[in-house]
Parts: sequence; structure tokens; C-alpha cells
Amino acid sequence: MLWLKSWKEVRFRFALTVILAVYIIGLIVGWLPSELATSKWKNLKPAEGAAKLWQIFILVYGGILLPISAKILAGAGINAQTSMGMSRGFHGSMGFLLSMPVSRTRILATRAGIGVALLLILGLASYAVAVAMVRDVAKPWAYFPNILVVSTFFYAMAVWLSTIFDEFWAGTIGLLILGAVGGYSSSLPGTWLDLASYLLSPTPLAPAGQTCFLIFVTALQLAAARWIVENKEY
Repeated sequence: MLWLKSWKEVRFRFALTVILAVYIIGLIVGWLPSELATSKWKNLKPAEGAAKLWQIFILVYGGILLPISAKILAGAGINAQTSMGMSRGFHGSMGFLLSMPVSRTRILATRAGIGVALLLILGLASYAVAVAMVRDVAKPWAYFPNILVVSTFFYAMAVWLSTIFDEFWAGTIGLLILGAVGGYSSSLPGTWLDLASYLLSPTPLAPAGQTCFLIFVTALQLAAARWIVENKEY
């Protein structure tokens, strides 16, 4: 029942992420090449143009689309406030959730689990479509493991934020952190939070140290979400 309820709560959010993915892929992979072919890319060889296009796609896809989709799908926390007019009070499903004969950890795990499963489905399906549309790219699937690590990192962030704040503030803070990480990546390249270089790495899960760091922080965020839910007074 928990899984069914979680799916019903997130299905319209999932539809929104699909629409967003179609728009991004259509814009970058479908429309952008024809526009750039008449400008600065007109003298590039097909393989060079495809490589540059793929870099743009990876950065937008892994650095913007999937992190925002993670925020949309991560309605996993038991919010302490409503988002309607930012008024104080309980979330609409609060009483029902807390009255169920299961632990709060299980509720959180179920709601987070359905969200991350849908994020993985969205990522695999949309990435496969992009790979089919962009040709002359060497080993395009080699980039996907790093994209997956970054996506789960931001998903875990959205989960623990949702256990503290209402949907408005969780989303606002999440977007601010995403922007800060993007600025950090451009100003301090080569560091462990340089996600742009990490996404563009042609070697899966490399650099290994950065991968371990991101996985550790992801696990830490999920542990924090569990602790908050178990110890919070509603």
C-alpha cells in the first residue's frame, strides 16, 4: 500500500519530468545543431561537431535536467509545513502517514525509493534517445555512470531538505545549492565539487576519489534525512 500511495503521489511529477526531458533533448539535440551549423560550427568535421554538441548536452542533461528532476521527484520527506501560501501547519497527508503501523524510516524509504526508481527510468530512457539522435560520438554510454552518481547526489540532497522545509523552501534552497555548485565548478576546477569536469570525464566513475566522495556525501544526506524523520516532533 505504501508503494501504491507513493506512486499515486508522484505520477504527475514524473509526467512533468518527462515533458522537461523531451524539451531539453529536443532543444539541444534536435534544434541546436541546425542553428550552429550555419555559424561557428560550419567548418568543423562531423565528428568534431558531434563531440562539442555532446559536451553541451552532458552538461545541461547531467548538471541541470536530472538535478531539477530529482528535486521534482523527491517528495520523500514528511514535510512540517504546507506550501499553500507558505502557511504554518501540517502537510495534507501528515495524519494519514503518521497513523500507519509502520516506522517513519520505512515511510521515508518507500517514498524516496519510488522517486529514485523513476529518476533512473527517466535517465536511462531519455539518455538512450539522445544517444540514438547524436551520432559520431565515441562511447557515449561511458558518461552515464558519472551522470548517475551526480543525479543521486542531488536526489539525496532533495530528500533531506524535504524533511526540514516545506516544498517551496526545499526547492528554493536546492536550486541555490545547484547554482552554487555550478559556480564553484567553473571557478575552482579540479576539486571534488567540480561536477562539470566530473560529468565530462570519458572514463566511467573517474576520478575514483571524487566518485567515492560524492557517494559518501549521498549516503550522509540520506542518513541525515532518516535521523531527522525519526527524531522530529510533529
